[in-house]
Amino acid sequence: MFVKNLSYYIITIILGLFISSIIYFYINTNIDIVNKQKFEHMFKNQASMIQKEVDLNIEILESLGALFKTHNNINRDQFKTFVENPLRKHPNIKALEWIPKVTHNQRLEYESQASKDLNLKYEIKKKLDSGEILTQDKKNTYFPVYYLEPLKGNEIALGFDLSSNSIRFDSIKKSIRTRKIIATSRIKLVQEEENQYGILVFSPVWEKPNSKNIKGFVLAVYRIGDIITSALNRNHMTKLADIWLFDNTDSKNKDLLYTNTKNTKNLNSYSSQNIYINGRNWTLYAKPSQILLKKNFSSLPFVSFIFSLIIIYLISYIFISNINKTHELKKLIHMKTNDLKLLNSNLKQKIHKGIEENRKKDEMLSHQSKLAAMGEMMGNIAHQWRQPLNIIGALNLKTQTLIELNGPLSETQYSKISDHIEIQLNYMSKTIDDFRNFFRTDKITKNFKIVDHINNSLNILNTQLNYLNITLEVGGDDFIIHGLENEFQQVILNIINNAKDALIENEIKNGKIEVKTEIVNSNGIISIQDNAGGISDKVIQRVFEPYYTTKEKSQGTGIGLYMSKIIIENNMKGHLSVFNVNNGACFIIRLNIIPEEK
Repeated sequence: MFVKNLSYYIITIILGLFISSIIYFYINTNIDIVNKQKFEHMFKNQASMIQKEVDLNIEILESLGALFKTHNNINRDQFKTFVENPLRKHPNIKALEWIPKVTHNQRLEYESQASKDLNLKYEIKKKLDSGEILTQDKKNTYFPVYYLEPLKGNEIALGFDLSSNSIRFDSIKKSIRTRKIIATSRIKLVQEEENQYGILVFSPVWEKPNSKNIKGFVLAVYRIGDIITSALNRNHMTKLADIWLFDNTDSKNKDLLYTNTKNTKNLNSYSSQNIYINGRNWTLYAKPSQILLKKNFSSLPFVSFIFSLIIIYLISYIFISNINKTHELKKLIHMKTNDLKLLNSNLKQKIHKGIEENRKKDEMLSHQSKLAAMGEMMGNIAHQWRQPLNIIGALNLKTQTLIELNGPLSETQYSKISDHIEIQLNYMSKTIDDFRNFFRTDKITKNFKIVDHINNSLNILNTQLNYLNITLEVGGDDFIIHGLENEFQQVILNIINNAKDALIENEIKNGKIEVKTEIVNSNGIISIQDNAGGISDKVIQRVFEPYYTTKEKSQGTGIGLYMSKIIIENNMKGHLSVFNVNNGACFIIRLNIIPEEK
């Protein structure tokens, strides 16, 4: 018998692990697919925002170029006035400059006028590879930084001859040759104090519209890291992805422009998007950051694995226990029968009949006990799961209908339906945790504000309430209470679900549920009222009794309000009551307010 039972247990363990593993990997794979699709969508938005930021900055440079093209002799004050507003609105622009073409014969005149305007010594200078800044040697032509805003923090760049640096001068010559706005490759800015790369964007200004004589350049100075963070900070995406920005203009020499990580290795396996800036081709690579991975982590696969394992083991245990008990009972009957035969052969038929009746009775009681235990367990869970399962079924039907009518779903439709299903699945997962944790002594309570948690609860039901044309109104004061957040949300869901079911059962056309919060004499009051016609006087006194329900067995088990009262009164030291009001029922939750820390 021992060997036989051992084989049963081994088969059960193997079968349970196999089925649970399949469920785990199936759910986990689908979650990974959804998370990947969300990341791809988010990354495309990131790249689009960076491209828009780049384009907007170039438009500012073009407007400054138009100023010099349409007006002669723009002085320093006019330049400063024109660029003040763009610089204030776009802090990622390090500087805007006017770079005139200066011949050697004009050098002293320019240096003298700038020194007078700025009230400091201005001279045309160069920067050595060692970083040392010296007065520029005699040359035929110079392209010095003449007008510069903002001046503060960029003083070191004032007077710098851009033609003294090969990268800058190559861009100047290319801009003159192509008559287009040209961006440099990555450079170390003269005024750079940190460890960022920068770029310069030259916009040529000619003496006359079709002239070959260059008057100078309007120049924008950008820190690449500032462009990226400025674009992503608008939607708080900076920390959600690890990103790398490369300049791929030269296919043989790809330069890293920016990264928010320490990794600069080959990134071919990551998602990528192209960014275009005048004369340069940039590529943005990305992968989910650790913060995003933690944010997207779901315990649903693990919970499903454990839950399915428990169910299989429970069924197997009941089955094996029933076999053992039956075997033991038969053995006992056999022994008793033999004893009775020895004592009184005349009572053989009566004893046999009595033993047979007792055996059947024992078997029946055992079977009833098993069914009751299983029914109670499944009934508790079924009461909480029925609603999300119905919603998921409705979403599935809606998806099939949309596909039949309109073809494949759009990304927006798919994302919206997927989000609704995930909300219901998370609720089912939390339901299991609530039932499992309800009577545990290691539950952690804390202070929390009620409005956010009421809204979190209502988010689960919004879709179905809208579908049923039931109006939901929420308003009132916010206050802090102490307890378990999940249990409090479960109470709100139970009461609103009952109100919804009453509205449906009574066929109320203009169904309405009002949730109000207020502070009365240091107590927090939450009222949930419907217009479903109220509760019968015979029933209202018993609504908080366990397993008492006025619904059909397929629609409820009577455990919801019972558990809600235990949570509010036993766990949260509050009070839950119900009474009829005008054309409906009103549930009142009274809780102690925790003073807000100042």
